Amino acid sequence: MADHAHDTGCAEYHALTRRAFVGTAAGAVALASMPAWLPKVVLAQNASSRDIIVSVFLRGGADGLSMVYPFTDTNYYTGRPTIAIPRPDSTAANRGVALNGQFAISSAMSALVPAFQAGNLLVVHGAGLVNTTRSHFDAQRFIEVGKAADPNLVTGWLGRHLATSTPMRSNAPLRALGLSQGLPRTLVGAPKTLPIPNPANFGLGGQASSVAARAEWLRTDYQTVDTSIGAPALDALNTVSLLNAINFTGGTLHTGGELTDEETALQASLAQSIADYRKAMDDYDVAKGLEAMSRHVVHCNGYTERMKPWELKKDPANATRVQTVLYHLAESLAHC
Repeated sequence: MADHAHDTGCAEYHALTRRAFVGTAAGAVALASMPAWLPKVVLAQNASSRDIIVSVFLRGGADGLSMVYPFTDTNYYTGRPTIAIPRPDSTAANRGVALNGQFAISSAMSALVPAFQAGNLLVVHGAGLVNTTRSHFDAQRFIEVGKAADPNLVTGWLGRHLATSTPMRSNAPLRALGLSQGLPRTLVGAPKTLPIPNPANFGLGGQASSVAARAEWLRTDYQTVDTSIGAPALDALNTVSLLNAINFTGGTLHTGGELTDEETALQASLAQSIADYRKAMDDYDVAKGLEAMSRHVVHCNGYTERMKPWELKKDPANATRVQTVLYHLAESLAHC
């Protein structure tokens, strides 16, 4: 790792400014500012115009032409006779929403249209790997480290970026956060970076009544030991304090209001799927167990499409209904 801690993986990195790097990041959605639809966490020592990178890497695969598609290109419809999204000016229920005179976005992603119109959203098409590998796993790794076919490069592109950039706060206990059980490969090599799947629950264990006293004891104790041990320990305690200062529960789901036939059917589907799953597992039939849960996932997908909470949310009068839909959807998905 020492050999590659500052290896960017490509010569072009050195020629880019931080803002240019974010603005030209290929294959990603670049956010030039924090629009109203994106949740905010503000923890700055002083006011700053520096960018904040929020990197969401969807492991697996996403069909770009099913998200943002060229509705004026006849080849698109010729090559996709059964799966192409209808033109935005058609009468089809699943037609997209025009972004400009050439491209449209899937209706399922229509909540992003205002951000695009405000100049806060950039969609980069035709960007990706030039390596010809047909291995899905290799392709994912190449994207995460920022360079193809280099087995010696072990750090992530974002980790190297953080390792070579000056922190906004000189005493920042945390430079980056990976919302996962293990550190995402993208962040490998980054200083003061932790994988924390649920920041709201990050802290000292044990009785809540003694947490503050134990934290203070640890802080005092580690201030007097060798820096190789004390500094990381103090960073950990400072990280706990920092994360505890953030209101992560602002998005708490409430049960909402009256149930409709849709919620009743969703609950029935969940109950049946759980019963079928348990029976299959008791019979050591893993395939049937997975099939049982898959049926409910399909039901959840259909429920989401029919309820369209992103549309409901546009009218404040639907606030209770939105809470109902999201609560029951989250409850269902928690069991899958």
